[in-house]
Amino acid sequence: MNIVVFDHFDKIYADWEKLIENVDNSPFISPFWQKLWWEHFGEGDLYIAKIVDDKDIIGIAPLYLNGNVARFIGGTDLFDYQDLIFLKGYEELGVKAFLNHISKLYWDKIELVSIPEDSLNLDLLKRFSEDYGFIFEDTNLETSPGEYLPGTWEEYISSLSKKNRHELRRKLKRIDSHGYKFYKSSKLDILNSLPDFFRLHKLSSDDKSEFMTLEREQFFTEIAIHHIEKNQMNLSFLEMSGIRVATSFCFDYGSATYLYNSGFDRNFSSFSVGLICNALVIQSSIQEGKNYFDFLRGDERYKYHLGGVDKSVRKIVLHKK
Repeated sequence: MNIVVFDHFDKIYADWEKLIENVDNSPFISPFWQKLWWEHFGEGDLYIAKIVDDKDIIGIAPLYLNGNVARFIGGTDLFDYQDLIFLKGYEELGVKAFLNHISKLYWDKIELVSIPEDSLNLDLLKRFSEDYGFIFEDTNLETSPGEYLPGTWEEYISSLSKKNRHELRRKLKRIDSHGYKFYKSSKLDILNSLPDFFRLHKLSSDDKSEFMTLEREQFFTEIAIHHIEKNQMNLSFLEMSGIRVATSFCFDYGSATYLYNSGFDRNFSSFSVGLICNALVIQSSIQEGKNYFDFLRGDERYKYHLGGVDKSVRKIVLHKK
């Protein structure tokens, strides 16, 4: 077993891209996302560890150092999930190699934030950390609701609780009586539509307005361009009287749709335009054969009104004994 460490993305990028083709993953663990975040927001020293078994790459640990503390590349404000990346079937071997490697370093602490609860790495880190001289801490960072999608819209509606089913039907009927239009932006129109996304995002709440700085707008734009090129970008709008009043910024990634962010004009809150827009994105995902809708991190009420079921996102801290 051999571990090679990189302090730049260039020499590891292609291997990283190839590795994630053969792992269960989300958009956030791609080298594009991590490199882009580092270019915009990174501080410290990159420490990207490539784990090799008999010349075959079985894993990557995408870390950076700030002082004597190691963390995942990517911030919790923009990355919903993060993880160690291992080839299927090599998770145990990879975790042991990783722990053995970092046990010999001078680091005081390793913070592994935003690992989803269904990651195999959680149990492996818990089982083997002590063997390599670490104290293992596991805390719940946040919730990330999602839902498995049935084959039809009617089945989805029926799967909601009686109250939520009634409310969604009532709201759809009400907005339909006033007239609306829902659509996904075409591939050619997404970039031209991003200013409306940013406008509606900022109109949603004071917190969102504060969040969407010019630098984050640039980050969102570059992410959108990347996923447009891969046919994974899904930017949807709800219109009333010819005005865009709600939006959903999603990724169609593998068999799932990820709702990365959304927004709406609070002047149209009486029509529940934000919830309706997201509901119609779910309908579109069902029609396209997706089997999971991930609302991503946060416990906003609309996620549960639309059937979201909590999934925890964990924070793992390893201390040397």
